[in-house]
Amino acid sequence: MLYKIHRVRCVDDIPVMHEWIWLACSRFPRLSLDVEQFPELLYVHLLEEYGVQISAVREEVHAECADAEDRKLLDIDGEQAAVLCVDAKAFDQANDLTIISKHRALSNGFKYVSEIR
Repeated sequence: MLYKIHRVRCVDDIPVMHEWIWLACSRFPRLSLDVEQFPELLYVHLLEEYGVQISAVREEVHAECADAEDRKLLDIDGEQAAVLCVDAKAFDQANDLTIISKHRALSNGFKYVSEIR
């Protein structure tokens, strides 16, 4: 069984991204499904509350035309806007798949930084 969270992320009260996050219920039994109480910094929360450290993330990034849901949630005007899509799988310290997520973000002003250590 999986938790499925859908939330809108904002910067300065402006919606910039919406995302879906899936996690195993059995691994995180006390995780709140209330979007208002869902941890802002999920990786930090999983480490502090469950001892699960995210050690690797695989992301696929592409652009798409904004759909009706994007336009509504991200307050996008017009039919021809693009969104940046990031599909990610996060793995814990034992290399077990821990989080699956899909993000759809405004593409204007977007900057992507990848750091590998």
